[in-house]
Order: sequence, then structure tokens, then C-alpha cells
Amino acid sequence: MYHNPPIDHFRAVKLSIQDRVEVQPEFVEKYKDDLQDPWNIMNMDGGMHQIKFKIGLYNPTLKDGWEPLQQYHHFPDNVDIIFGYYGNNLFKVIMFREVFCATKIPSFHSRSMYPEEVIIFDIHISDNDLNTPIKMLPNHFGTFLQNDFRSLLTLCCDDGTFYFVDIIHYGDYVDDPNSGIQWNDFILSNYIVAGQKLRFKFDLTTTYMCHVFPIDV
Repeated sequence: MYHNPPIDHFRAVKLSIQDRVEVQPEFVEKYKDDLQDPWNIMNMDGGMHQIKFKIGLYNPTLKDGWEPLQQYHHFPDNVDIIFGYYGNNLFKVIMFREVFCATKIPSFHSRSMYPEEVIIFDIHISDNDLNTPIKMLPNHFGTFLQNDFRSLLTLCCDDGTFYFVDIIHYGDYVDDPNSGIQWNDFILSNYIVAGQKLRFKFDLTTTYMCHVFPIDV
């Protein structure tokens, strides 16, 4: 089986700053009715590695069981992998490369800065932000959301959880692009503190959702 051609392939990225592997969502969407936990990953010696798969159409991940696979293939700490898929929860590593900068990470990944495929918005958190149900957004962020004509946004966190937040538009869409998001549950559940800076990262092919994570101020 190992030397047979796979029926499909996809990418997954593991960075040293994260404890999980982010999997290309388009692949999971395509095979969501077939994928189970755990994944069985063949190696060239006839053995098998099992990795825990957390399904999620917004942010699918691999986690437990990663280290033995990494050691077997000698993956670098920051790695972009192409997997082959054989059906029946069977996979193999086709190839991999080391990731040296965020502009080379594929756009589905939370830390990607891939040119022309990703847009980011950074927001400082104040004391007042922690006590209000609606977070007003900078004009350029509000304009981006208004131009996309969306009233709901999915915030995806590093631990794999996600939150649906309403987008509130105020005033004229062109002359007064004030917008906010109702983020009560997100704030209360993610231990956000004043002084933090949050990054909202969008893949421009899936603007109904974004990754949210703190960055160094």
C-alpha cells in the first residue's frame, strides 16, 4: 500500500510555538464524512504512526502522537508537510520542507503572512474593552468587514475552540465605517487582559472566519 499512489493529498503545518499541527481545512471539508480519529500514518519500514485528529471545518488539527512521527522523519521544528491520503483513515508523508518565515506558510495557517492571500488586523486591548459587550474596531478593520457584507464572524483560537460573534455596523457604509463585534463570550473564555495586543488574521479565500491570538506588544 505504501508505494501505491494516494487518492488525494493535502498540507499540514507544525510550528515550534504551537503544540498542535494545523491541517488544510479544504481537505477536511472534502472528506469530513470519512475522516475518523485517530489517523494512521504509514512509514516506509512497514510501521504505522497514530495521531489524534480533532475534526473541525474551521481549524482541524493533529496533536497527540506527533512526536514519534517527527522523530521518525526528522522533521524540523517548523515544518510544512504534504500528506498523501489513501482512504480508510490511512495516510503517508509525501514530502516536507522547513519553514523559515511567515510569508512562506500556506494561507490557511493561523500564523501565515502569505503575500496577497492574507490580511491581518492588530488591536490593543484596554481596561474598557474588558467591560463592554461590543468592541469597536479601527476604521480599516470595519471597512474590511463592511466591504465583505458580513453580519457574523467566526473567531478561531489557538486551542481549537471557536466563537461566533455578531458584527455591528453603525452609520453610513462609506462615509462612516464604524463597526464593532459582540465578543462577550470570547473575552470571558480566553483570559484576555488589558495591555495585550490581539491579531485577527484572515485568509482572503475564507473571510467568514479568522484566527485570533495574542502577540507581543
